[in-house]
Amino acid sequence: MKKEDLRQLLIQDELEQAVAQVLEYADRQGLPDLRSAAIIISGRLEEWKKGRLQGDLSSERLTELRNGIRPALLELVESLPDAAAPAARAAHAMGMLETRFKSVVFWAMTLGNIAAFICLFVLGSGSGTFTPAETLTTCSLLLSPLAAYFSVMFSESVARRSGESLSTAEANRRVDRRFQIVSITLLLAYFFLVCFLMLYRSQISFSEFTGWLAALEGGLGIFVAQVVHALFKKG
Repeated sequence: MKKEDLRQLLIQDELEQAVAQVLEYADRQGLPDLRSAAIIISGRLEEWKKGRLQGDLSSERLTELRNGIRPALLELVESLPDAAAPAARAAHAMGMLETRFKSVVFWAMTLGNIAAFICLFVLGSGSGTFTPAETLTTCSLLLSPLAAYFSVMFSESVARRSGESLSTAEANRRVDRRFQIVSITLLLAYFFLVCFLMLYRSQISFSEFTGWLAALEGGLGIFVAQVVHALFKKG
């Protein structure tokens, strides 16, 4: 990213693109102060956009907001170094986009449930370990965390389709690599234990099986709640 390119964006009145590039640069270089300043400017820009669309701000206030955004953004651009500093550590620490990670978690849970269902139906129809009623009960237990996570994802999708788009800051937010690794590892461990428990079902009663499965589901439920709070909370 070059300062001259950002200056050209400001001249062309492409303020959103300029803010997005500054945010991307701050994330790539590991500059939290720069990122915070860019987010503040992004918030002002969102206020101006909403005020213009909803018509709840006077033209004087809209002009005041717009005129205040440009010099603040120009000052931020001019404070950037002429050449990007080495950022190997920052690039390594930077994770994937939050919007993408939400989908990764959803599909990891979906594929894990599919694997568990295959194991369940193979054992139920092949060896007779599970009766049809037990199979149905187990399916309902397995689907609960996925349904909870899907509901918040679906709500967010509906909100976007209704015109509630992500702000620039939200669109550029990233998930730390450590959080990614821990999340996916926990999901893999959970579904491995579920499949192991199904294979061990012939050694225990169904009530014991559902007790252990409920304990695993409780742990996954806590994990899902924390992920939902971290990824879908507002503000």
